[in-house]
Amino acid sequence: MSQHSTALEPSTTISLPGRAIISRIRRLVIVTVLVGALYGMLAVASAGRCVGGAAEQPADENSGCIDLVLKPSPLVFVALAAIVVLALTRVLKSAQTEAQAIRTLDRASTAVIVVAVGSFAIALGWFALIPIGDWTPGAPYAFLYPFPFGVVELSFR
Repeated sequence: MSQHSTALEPSTTISLPGRAIISRIRRLVIVTVLVGALYGMLAVASAGRCVGGAAEQPADENSGCIDLVLKPSPLVFVALAAIVVLALTRVLKSAQTEAQAIRTLDRASTAVIVVAVGSFAIALGWFALIPIGDWTPGAPYAFLYPFPFGVVELSFR
């Protein structure tokens, strides 16, 4: 009995069915992780102001300090994950051809980048425009924060 070998010759290449789609899914996941990490690292800022008093003197009602700290919003990370899940769901449910699936995944990659970069720019720009210089101890104040693009923590000293 002779056995026939079915080993592939080195010059023969077999393309995995759906390889292009799998490649785009991998790219979408990598883009989402990298952009999310960059947003998380870069969407931070702080600002502070102290009014009245000296370090050696006791604080009175007209002296004090205010600190604002901008941090990344968890809602942006949720939005990035939602874009990926919705894109994969759409590919599974409605993509008739490989080209339609690739187009959907490419658009999702673009949407992830736009959401992260837009949230970063809006949060930092908005934070920079918060009128912290108008704050005085004991006086009423109101600040409008860049929610949902960033989270701001307010503290008094």
